[in-house]
Amino acid sequence: MHPDDAGEIGRVMMDALSRRQPVTVKGRYRDAKQQYRVLETHARPRFSRMGEFQGMIGVNVDITERDEAERARELLVAELNHRVKNTLSVVQGIAHQTFRNTTTIAEACKAFEGRLVALSHAHNLLTQANWENVSLQDIAELTLNTKGLNPKRVVLSGPTVLLPPKEAVSIAMAVHELCTNAMKYGALSNDGGQINFHWARTNGAQPQLQLHWQETGGPPVSQPSRRGFGSMLLERTLAQDLGGEVIMKFLPAGLVCFIGAPIRPGNPPV
Repeated sequence: MHPDDAGEIGRVMMDALSRRQPVTVKGRYRDAKQQYRVLETHARPRFSRMGEFQGMIGVNVDITERDEAERARELLVAELNHRVKNTLSVVQGIAHQTFRNTTTIAEACKAFEGRLVALSHAHNLLTQANWENVSLQDIAELTLNTKGLNPKRVVLSGPTVLLPPKEAVSIAMAVHELCTNAMKYGALSNDGGQINFHWARTNGAQPQLQLHWQETGGPPVSQPSRRGFGSMLLERTLAQDLGGEVIMKFLPAGLVCFIGAPIRPGNPPV
């Protein structure tokens, strides 16, 4: 018996013996190869024809694989529960900000639907990657539709960067907001504008992932009179989620956005 299991197995078996009742107990036992296997013991009392107690009789069943599968399922359910709660929290925040800051129901519904689609795209990429890491390039290509409607108007460049789930969702939502703003007011609102989106990694005492978004060729840009959800998402939520900084400059030639996120040891973009 495994030393950590021996005490409990002994206690349960002695209790069954004293009460002369059937018992089921699970524990780890070392086999001939010196590896521990999980056995489930089913035992029941034996009695003579005269009713005299003659001990216990039973069987040991090797349930190692079943036990591992059950523990994996429990972990999966716990992880799924955690992710669903996080996703619902994100959706709640999106809904609150969207319907608070838009002027008409139609405008709000359209904006809300677009943000949910962006969130769905990020989740699809993470699902394909088993919710481990997802490529920043893939996020940008999918969100900006560089292989569909915008093959020549959006330029992407940067090294291979794999983002953990939380950072991947945050950046996907940020890129969606920048793209939506560009289609409504910026470089993608006319026929000649372009977007240059590139990223880089810096080295040093505090390594950093830096993202640069620059629009050119669109209508003249001026500082907006009010702060919309997109700006709030970029400057507050995104900066908080990534633990970095977001700088937006509404230059006459086009919007420029800089996002800097520290690369932390243990859970960095790869």
